[in-house]
Order: sequence, then structure tokens, then C-alpha cells
Amino acid sequence: MVTRSPGFHGGHFVFIPQPQPNIDMTSTTPALQSASLHYREGNSDKVYHAAIGPKGEGYLVTFACGRRGQTLNTGIKTTYPVSLAEATRIFD
Repeated sequence: MVTRSPGFHGGHFVFIPQPQPNIDMTSTTPALQSASLHYREGNSDKVYHAAIGPKGEGYLVTFACGRRGQTLNTGIKTTYPVSLAEATRIFD
């Protein structure tokens, strides 16, 4: 999606990525299950976090990954709430 910034001047567009719905890696709701992994070799220093958390009547599997110390990429492995058994299968 392309949107104009409030200070639109001279024909310049500002590209604003749209957030994915239902992703909140800063939620204070405790995760039912979570894991944090890291990989370090040579110049590579990466981290991966995943969690199962409640959402409505089901559960979501969320993740964050990237270089340690940098802004992590976040996402969701389930597009809608699923059963705990299905969330656990996806998480594992």
C-alpha cells in the first residue's frame, strides 16, 4: 500500500508497511509454551523466538527472528486461532 505522508512535497511517496493483524510480540499475556534459540558462527549471530499464546477461543503461534541486537522480524505461523493440539504441532 502506498500512502502519502502528512508532509507530502515534491511528488515523493512514503512506503509504509502495513502491520500484520493479531501480532503482538509485546503482549503481557503469558505464553503457554515458548522457546528461544540462537546460532553463532563466524560473523553470524542470529536469534529465533517462538511462542504459543491464547487468542479468543484458540491459540496463535508467533515468532521473532533476526540478528542479535537488531530489530527482529516478527510474524505469525497461524493465520487464525487454532486448537492447542494444532498450535503445539506447528510449534514443535
